[in-house]
This record gives sequence, C-alpha cells and structure tokens, in this order.
Amino acid sequence: PKSSVNVCSRVFHENRKINEEQHQNEGGLLKPLIFGGLDGILTAFAIVAGSAGGALDPSVVLILGFSNIFADALSMGVGEFLSSKAENE
Repeated sequence: PKSSVNVCSRVFHENRKINEEQHQNEGGLLKPLIFGGLDGILTAFAIVAGSAGGALDPSVVLILGFSNIFADALSMGVGEFLSSKAENE
C-alpha cells in the first residue's frame, strides 16, 4: 500500500514544470550592498591614508576622499545595473 506522502510527492513532481529553476528571491540587494560598502570603505581609506601620508594639504585629502567615494558609487551603480540587466536577459 502506498502512503499518502509518496502519492503527494509523486503528484507534486509530475505537475512541476520540467525546466523550472528554483531561485531564492529574498536578499537580492544584500550582496551588492555589502560588496559595494566594503569596496567603498577600503578604497576611500587607502586614498585618504595615502594622500595624508604624503603630507598633502587637508583640503586636498578631503577632495580626493569625496571624489573617490563618488566615483566608487557611480562605478558600482553602473556595474550592478549592467549585471542585473544581463541576468534578466
């Protein structure tokens, strides 16, 4: 005699689409957010530390730091846009 669990399992698998892929939809922005944040923190620190260590004027250090943060944000945004566009196609 077949148990109801085996019957339910068989029915589920027979009715499932053959080419259907199972993907997790939660946390879609978590990976790029963490990656971009870590990248931005590390490169901004490196730019500011290097320019401050080079005895540059504090205003130049600030300009370099903020321009690096802006460039990183723009670069990460464009990269994520193109990545998600390619994934959707």
